[in-house]
Amino acid sequence: MYLQRPSETPLMSFPMYESPKNYSTPASSSYRLGDTSHVTESEENIPVWLSTRDGYKAATLLNCLPNGRGRILILPEQEELEIDIECLER
Repeated sequence: MYLQRPSETPLMSFPMYESPKNYSTPASSSYRLGDTSHVTESEENIPVWLSTRDGYKAATLLNCLPNGRGRILILPEQEELEIDIECLER
């Protein structure tokens, strides 16, 4: 193991390096579709992930309905469903 003496210059320096633990993502930047304030009427066919017991399924959000519901299209099966928006992730 090589120990560096204080008088020596470092072998490698990372002046722009920051520890990943210092990074934080504000809650407003990660969208869960339960908060539909960022979805406008002009947005259609938003790609989403449907959370199921077996994992995730690719889907498309067709539109948001009242009471936290939404209409989606499951992509592999082309099946249209009405579900709780909280089951979706962008």
